[in-house]
Amino acid sequence: AANHATARALTMWTCAPDNSPSFLLKRQFPADNICVRRFSSLPSHSALSMPALSPTMRQGNIAKWMVKVGQKISAGDHICDIETDKATIAWEAQDEGYVAAILAPEGVSDVPVGKVVLVVCENEADLGAFANYQAPTAPAKSEKAAPAAAPKAAPEPPKA
Repeated sequence: AANHATARALTMWTCAPDNSPSFLLKRQFPADNICVRRFSSLPSHSALSMPALSPTMRQGNIAKWMVKVGQKISAGDHICDIETDKATIAWEAQDEGYVAAILAPEGVSDVPVGKVVLVVCENEADLGAFANYQAPTAPAKSEKAAPAAAPKAAPEPPKA
């Protein structure tokens, strides 16, 4: 039987209390889950990424989703089971909202830590805006530039 534990952590960026977008507040929770609030043409939402459930975890499997698109969730609700190489862990919601999009299907393997797998919006009326939502792609990792060629020696001046 697999070990079951509960993942209770995320990092969330939110607007200031007065909803001013002039600066962001960062709330941190104990583990490596990532939640990103993006300013875009979409309604207010949080993009939840595959959490790192251990210091060595680089990828995980979505064993089973416990939620469906459109479902209201509250803090503490069991979102899904994530399988690692060592255990199956229940991932719990940290805030309330509505499941707007599930971007990693049930049973998918080798989802990299940090990849967006779930989108939650604040208002039920906003669910339709996420019907064709696609997770933003991370910029490609830049390759190390090839070392510059050694400068060529200046040609010798002609001898007179």
